[in-house]
Amino acid sequence: MHYSRILLIVLSCFVLWSCQPEDKSTTLIIQLENRSEVSFLVEKAETPEEHTQGLMNRESLPQNAGMLFIFPVAGFHSFWMKNTLIPLDILFITEEGSIGYIHHHALPKDLTPVPSHIPAMYALEINGGLSSKLGIQVGDHVFHEKIKRNLAP
Repeated sequence: MHYSRILLIVLSCFVLWSCQPEDKSTTLIIQLENRSEVSFLVEKAETPEEHTQGLMNRESLPQNAGMLFIFPVAGFHSFWMKNTLIPLDILFITEEGSIGYIHHHALPKDLTPVPSHIPAMYALEINGGLSSKLGIQVGDHVFHEKIKRNLAP
């Protein structure tokens, strides 16, 4: 009887543990022009459904957090802020992993398109104003497990 109670407790813990939401956050690093680095814990948006949802309906975003959008091909992409409750900076990143364009302070709930202005393979959404505050600028290099670089032999 005692062993069956222990087994029941162990199985219950396993079930509860397996039902916890998976933390899909990964580290992204931006190397600034002065060679210093800033890091973010980012969620990945890889599917069309994840792209559509983005950071909509969130009331806050931790200072060092963001969302990395990964597109199947590099191209001219556009965002909007419908149902997004917080201001965001949107960093458009080239296939090679460098920042090609930054849209500062996209306004909450604004339906005006925010275009990439460059062929982007990735886009990073972070808190509005953070790019300027941290000194992030066009040309800085972005490192993440999903950003592939063609390295010379």
